[in-house]
Amino acid sequence: MARHLSFADRENLLQTIHNLSSEEIRVDVLLKQTGDWANSLKPQFGFEQALLRNLTQLANFLRLHETAEDIASIARGAIQFIVSSHGPAGDDTSEAVEEDTLDTAEFHALGKAFIASYAVHEIAVRLGEPVAYHPPAITEDEQKSAEEIFERLSLLDGCDVELIDRVKENLDALQGLAECGFLKRMSNNAKTLMGVLQDPTRSEDDKICARGALRYFVEDDDAINDDLGLIGYLDDLFILQTAIDLVSPLREPLIELLDHVVGVWPFLNMLTLDDGSGPRPASEFAILNSALSCGDLRSDDAINTMLIAPETGPIAILLGFVSTLGLAHEAGLRQLTEKSFSPGQKVLVDYEAVAEFDGFEDANGRRMFWLLKYNTTKGVTTRSRTSWPISDLYRLVPVDRDRVVRGEIKRGKRNEISELSGLSFLFNGPNKADVHAITKKVIVVMPTTVAADFCKSTLLYGQPIKDVIPVGQVSADGEEMERWSTRFGAQEPVLLFASDLDVACSFAQDNQDDIELVIVDVAGRNREKHASIKRLNTRKIPCLLIASERIANETEVDQHNDFSVWEWGADDLRALVWPEKRLPSSNSEIAKFESRVQSTSSARPIVEKIAFPIVTDTYKTFCSLRRLAKQRGPDGPRELEEIVSEAFYAITRLMRCSAELTNKSQSVVDVDHRITAMTKVMNSSNYLSAEERSAAALVVDRIVEFRDQMLRRNPKQIALQGVLEKHPTIDLLCPDARLVMELEGIYKHRRNRVFASAVSGELFHNGLLVTGWFRKSRMASVLTPPIADPLILLLYDVERRWHQQFAEHRLTMREERKRLKGRQAIFPAIDGWKKPKEKVEVVESEESGIDNIEEVSSEIDERFRQRIYDRVSGGHSDADTKARLLLFAGGLYGLFTDNYKLNVVTHLFDTAFDADDDKAIVKVCGAKDVSVGDRIVFRTKSRDLIREVADELIEDGQREISGLWRVALRNYMSEHSVSDESMCSKLRAAGCNSQAQAISNWIRDDGMIAPQQYRTDVPIIAKVTDDEALKSQLKAVVEAIRNVRSAHQQKAPRLIAKRIRAKAAEVVRQEQADEPVIHLDGDLILVRVAETASKPIPVKYTAANRLVAGDSWPE
Repeated sequence: MARHLSFADRENLLQTIHNLSSEEIRVDVLLKQTGDWANSLKPQFGFEQALLRNLTQLANFLRLHETAEDIASIARGAIQFIVSSHGPAGDDTSEAVEEDTLDTAEFHALGKAFIASYAVHEIAVRLGEPVAYHPPAITEDEQKSAEEIFERLSLLDGCDVELIDRVKENLDALQGLAECGFLKRMSNNAKTLMGVLQDPTRSEDDKICARGALRYFVEDDDAINDDLGLIGYLDDLFILQTAIDLVSPLREPLIELLDHVVGVWPFLNMLTLDDGSGPRPASEFAILNSALSCGDLRSDDAINTMLIAPETGPIAILLGFVSTLGLAHEAGLRQLTEKSFSPGQKVLVDYEAVAEFDGFEDANGRRMFWLLKYNTTKGVTTRSRTSWPISDLYRLVPVDRDRVVRGEIKRGKRNEISELSGLSFLFNGPNKADVHAITKKVIVVMPTTVAADFCKSTLLYGQPIKDVIPVGQVSADGEEMERWSTRFGAQEPVLLFASDLDVACSFAQDNQDDIELVIVDVAGRNREKHASIKRLNTRKIPCLLIASERIANETEVDQHNDFSVWEWGADDLRALVWPEKRLPSSNSEIAKFESRVQSTSSARPIVEKIAFPIVTDTYKTFCSLRRLAKQRGPDGPRELEEIVSEAFYAITRLMRCSAELTNKSQSVVDVDHRITAMTKVMNSSNYLSAEERSAAALVVDRIVEFRDQMLRRNPKQIALQGVLEKHPTIDLLCPDARLVMELEGIYKHRRNRVFASAVSGELFHNGLLVTGWFRKSRMASVLTPPIADPLILLLYDVERRWHQQFAEHRLTMREERKRLKGRQAIFPAIDGWKKPKEKVEVVESEESGIDNIEEVSSEIDERFRQRIYDRVSGGHSDADTKARLLLFAGGLYGLFTDNYKLNVVTHLFDTAFDADDDKAIVKVCGAKDVSVGDRIVFRTKSRDLIREVADELIEDGQREISGLWRVALRNYMSEHSVSDESMCSKLRAAGCNSQAQAISNWIRDDGMIAPQQYRTDVPIIAKVTDDEALKSQLKAVVEAIRNVRSAHQQKAPRLIAKRIRAKAAEVVRQEQADEPVIHLDGDLILVRVAETASKPIPVKYTAANRLVAGDSWPE
């Protein structure tokens, strides 16, 4: 981005346009120059859209108010500055600039954008007109003339092919302008109308309308002379938009809403954020979302509003920030007058220094105010008094009387080289933002880790968001506020984040008069917290819930009867104008998010149906067996349940295989294992009926035949190769970790990436191929909405029917939500919203003999879960320890002894930490202290994660030296045949104060580094055992213990926490937080606790303290 403007720069710029405004230049010449300059514009800085809009508005002000000198002079000076001070944007070659004007070459597009915005706001205030998002409307006479020409051109005969060629030539002539601002909408409208002409399904009336509008677009003799530069496009835009409205009469009034929200919050026109990929203007998508957080636009009855988007991304953060900017804007509208201040009052000057106000007086015909400062030198306090012009009154902010006078006040502040703040640039018109006068707060409920990173790294005109407005978080107990920046001194945060809705609710209830809005991202832990929403409603605190379509589809509609719903659809997204679609950088969160959302308007899944009759036959025989099992009820034979589970696993495993198979393939080996297990159960069970035994045998036969046919020829592997021939770089998705290794082995030398999960933050630029149908939660992350274009599904007929059931359910949920209050209820002041259609009954198909995969999977999961409980609660005759059962989401579980240390990282997802924050550490605790919902990190190849990382931090040999005290104890006990009890007695007699159980743990627990009081207890051990190695190195042993303990308790947990915090932010940002198992770096995995056991149970030691996959119970 170009260098940022300083206060001195701003004054010089304003003086420049004042000088230019007095120059004599013909209006028509100046207007033509706007078009010439715009045609040479190359969008690259992010704010060209606002610049073009404002330049067009200034040109319109000039032509309509040419005789009003105060208006015309401002417009004339600003336009001359933009089109003449430099050459074309990005190629500034100052020419013929008067010596008394500023050499503005250094300001480039940033200076032009500042001047354009300033001038538009200044003129709008003088005219009493609201600022709008869209370019100015043409006059009534011009509209009438344009409509007459449009009607005449519609009736003429001509060749559509030639017309389309001419339209394309005109669009090409716009060059970069066609991708910027209102000209992009004009370009999009022209392309849409060309599509109408070429669409054989369109009516003749639609084609006549499209034909007339396109002819108008290429017509030289129209209502506004095209030689008037940017103004010459306004009538073309009007006619093209009129034609769009005629051929699409059911469109939503989104354009009107855009103008309304910018009219209330004009700063949105200049809102440009840089999240690492360069400045990016607020998109129409972002501005329309902002309307939902604007109290002046929302109906008073819409106290609960829900925004449903294809995915949520950073919407919650952006709406919280924009809402707070709105509060600053409203505070700034409360104009300061002489009545706002009184002598003796403390004031903040330029948001930096505190002074004492000392009254007003007239001096030499000018109205002035006085400020007092107190200076103390060598115990002597002196008073200094300075006068200021009343025009500088806006630089003061009233503050509490108890504020201490401090800081240096500079009358010439605006002539310094210090840079303008983000707010000063954003609010550069007559109405200033006043952060310190904000009396309300906005609370955003979302992971504070993500919010803190965003507020630190995202810039508003070069300034981090956390330094633009006071930002912070609600403490974990909901009692206090924690600031994220020191820039605002003691001022409380006005934008607050909280990870937990219950905590936010408690804070809001305690401060209800101070809360403007609560914004809730309902993903993760806050999804089901309806009680907190109701508590906020009882206090009349407005709530805005933000949900992805996937989450909305998983929620019963009846839970939102009190909500007004805005749900984005594909038609809405296609109607918007989006910022230029450049390939975003890896750290560009906003650009990547909006690119994904935009793509959902056109992406459609492509189903490659694979004919393979054995699949359907096998699954139908399985469904018959399952029905027999269901008829038995919950008390049916366990053997039958085991056969059903094993059969389902084997069938789905074969269905999902998309690699060439051999007898040694792991998939075949696993299926064979299942076949053997089923056969064994059938042959040994005495509880199966003849019908059940026959059905089970038939299922086994079909699975064997299915496997044999796959070994001879795998249709999915052939279909996959066919897709790769058409799309050689397409990515592959196989949400079954056991199958991913097979695919990676095959395609590791190609350009195809293989994924085990659909990370919503990933951009699949080359498209995505899904190798089969998986569980609903996995497929929803791929299909709701489609995450790639093309998105290709390889499906057998059975899988295709599951996909059809999924699509029907998605349609059913959208239809169900239509009966809730919609856009008309949220924005009743805007006319033209579609009336809800009568509810459409979506009849979900019931294929004969095809059971829904989700029902089958859920039943098998529940049986497996119960089997785990049955096994671990039955006791073991050879049990040698006690452990607690923890069940994790995703079918994982484990039995953990109370002294086994689990690595809990839940807090790292929920709280924002500074890099050196002592709280940013992995919490180590036992199974009895773990709660449902906790996130725990395991290392798949090592039982002790902390120890492994600690070993990387300590010097070689330190761990061995630190353990010499235990070696001494064990050697002594072995040589003298001493029992634990006797050893404990000897140590206690020598002065050790530890209890017998603790001393016993020293001896038996290899994971213990040293006794708690090792500085006294280790010398006692040396004395009692008389161990030479320990006595000779006693000092080194104590020092080694100190180092190892420090690595275990402080350094390693912090290092792990640092790694996990970075991944946690990424996981939550990419909406992966609800995934049952998340793979972190290396062999680290993150699991979520689903259930905990209240009491330990007897188990074998070999079965304890390990993470177990759901289908491999350790016998």
